[in-house]
Amino acid sequence: MYEGEKRKHYLSIMSIVWSSAPVIAPFIGGYLEKYFNWQANFYALAAYALVMLVLEWVYSGETLQNRRHFRGGQILKDYRFMLRDKSFAWGIVMCGLSYGATMVFSLAGAFIIEHRLHFSAVVAGYAALLMGLAWMTGGFIGKALINKPFYRS
Repeated sequence: MYEGEKRKHYLSIMSIVWSSAPVIAPFIGGYLEKYFNWQANFYALAAYALVMLVLEWVYSGETLQNRRHFRGGQILKDYRFMLRDKSFAWGIVMCGLSYGATMVFSLAGAFIIEHRLHFSAVVAGYAALLMGLAWMTGGFIGKALINKPFYRS
């Protein structure tokens, strides 16, 4: 759909937006739990999913201009080529560790904050929001440095 610099630009923006969900969700969920009950999170997710389904159905479509046949061998060859590049492989490792930390916090952070430290769900939401702001700041720094070399020569 996009090539070159435009692709880099949109991919970096999408990674920032995509990574915000595990951070914003506990923040909103903490307030839903405080003012309603824990089931309110599921109702909010159902409403959000319905809105997204309708928007996807109305505004989206296939982005590939030419239909391609599935070629498993070629896909494996492409993955081998990408994973042999050290810059790409280290980037994958760093993104995986960063996202893994976010997921571990999303799964265990609320429990630790609420049940071990005896704070409210709202405090857990603010902790997630703070971590998300740090993640987003890293995304913006990465976007600003996207044209810099990964290693100094």
